[in-house]
Amino acid sequence: MTLFADDATLLTNNSDFDKLIHKFILVMEKLSDWCLYNKLDINWKKTKVMFISNKRIKKLIPNKIIFNNNAIEVVNNFKLLGVLIDDKLKFYNHVTQVCANVNKRLYSIKKIFFLAKSVKIQFLKTFVLPVFDYCLSLSIYYSQKAIQKLSNCYYLCLYKLLKVKAKIDYRFQGDFNRLNDRLSGYGLLSFQHRALTRLLFFSHKLINNALFPRDLKDKLLVNNSFDKYYNLRNNDKFFISCINYESKFKEVTFSDFIAKLINNLCHEQIKFILTNFKNFVYKNLNFLFLKFANIFEKFNLTYNLNFFI
Repeated sequence: MTLFADDATLLTNNSDFDKLIHKFILVMEKLSDWCLYNKLDINWKKTKVMFISNKRIKKLIPNKIIFNNNAIEVVNNFKLLGVLIDDKLKFYNHVTQVCANVNKRLYSIKKIFFLAKSVKIQFLKTFVLPVFDYCLSLSIYYSQKAIQKLSNCYYLCLYKLLKVKAKIDYRFQGDFNRLNDRLSGYGLLSFQHRALTRLLFFSHKLINNALFPRDLKDKLLVNNSFDKYYNLRNNDKFFISCINYESKFKEVTFSDFIAKLINNLCHEQIKFILTNFKNFVYKNLNFLFLKFANIFEKFNLTYNLNFFI
């Protein structure tokens, strides 16, 4: 069980559907007893159940689960701390929701388009960019289709507020670096560069912050923690499991993605204090991005960008 303020999330798993239901009921009984002992009430109207699986099990899934005469609705997706989680963990619905929230904010300020560009940039940084940035590290699980959709929404914001135009033609990543150089004059980054910085800063905190969630820290292991022979030069590099990267599960596991990111982009610098690490990232961002887009193909989007700022 995970707790955040008054929000509680129960997690249980089993490959057998009947055993999974049985485990869920047992966990709910313990939670119910604990709440009764501590004189707390469960809001059953807000309580939902979701089955997460990459298999087709719709015929097995009921519309609701009865527990202590309370009907718990079974849903296909639900919002957890601002993130819309679906039963396939694809996050496309979450990306769609982010884009919808951004469009609402753009619509709400349509009457201030006559204001100075500096005001528009401040509005963009204050009210729009935080929507993109919230939990952007989850993009390691996004499909290329979802990343492209989020990117399109980002550049639409730049066009509406700053009159930045983009033409989609063919694949050429150098254009993103040229765009990034132009946007730096406004204190902005291109979408992919912004995503890369977020992932790198997230990785730095994961490695160096002792208060970072242990469940995530334990997923990253260095080579010398295994009872195997490795070249000494690679002993302190992070372990990448022998996953078949040609399969449909390519680049979808947390440990493999972050390990490849650190090992290939910033292994020598990851131990820097955060301020120095940020300076390293910003000074070398264009170079890091070219390596990043080459390693993680789903971030290699299809743009030929002609910008007029």
